[in-house]
Amino acid sequence: MTTAFGSVTTRERSRKVGAVSYLEKPLDLDVLVGFLDRLFQPSRFMGRVSDIDLLDYLQLIATTRKTKTILVDNRHDVGRLVFEHGQIVHAECGDITGLEAFNEMMYWEGGVFSDVPYEPPSKHTIEENTAYLLMEAARLRDERTYEEMSMVSADAIKEVSRADAGRGGKEG
Repeated sequence: MTTAFGSVTTRERSRKVGAVSYLEKPLDLDVLVGFLDRLFQPSRFMGRVSDIDLLDYLQLIATTRKTKTILVDNRHDVGRLVFEHGQIVHAECGDITGLEAFNEMMYWEGGVFSDVPYEPPSKHTIEENTAYLLMEAARLRDERTYEEMSMVSADAIKEVSRADAGRGGKEG
């Protein structure tokens, strides 16, 4: 996004709606050239990946110690995760930041995520180790799945019991 009327509010709003970068007029040509160089580095592969889980992708970024920004969109909210040398240092989602924002995004059941050019966050809102964050997110997801399956099983048992009671408990 390019604007002649830059402000912190405009910068934050543009990020929340998925702006790749935020540049203020008058443009500093060195900043613009640097941005375009990072965006179109010819010595790297570019492409799209589908059918990969967000947690798996975040683990890949951590393992390869990348510095980058990831936008996460679940059609209702947009979140942003910032990595520096493989460590998550900032997360934001709507009006929340830090660990609460990270956990909110990890709770989403679907959506899309994409890399955008790295921009350093105004402050680091996450201090926890990324490996710990990802393991904890996976554990919470597993527990939620188990609880949902248990509720479905309990509901099915109740339904069968009601059906049996309606027939007077007699078989076939």
